[in-house]
Amino acid sequence: MRKFVVSKNIHRYRTLLASETNPARRAVIERLLAEEQEIWAGLSEDAGDPDRSDEPDGSDRS
Repeated sequence: MRKFVVSKNIHRYRTLLASETNPARRAVIERLLAEEQEIWAGLSEDAGDPDRSDEPDGSDRS
């Protein structure tokens, strides 16, 4: 369940960043996105996890 919530948060923050123009708001959203991405990485560290990927949507953005 936690992975689902984190994945949805990442998606939402990316969507918000796509349209936000206010620098102060963008900074807050970018910080929140970075925090969720760190959580995602921690949740995905288990190499035996069949749902493991570098990105919540299953893509690898490296």
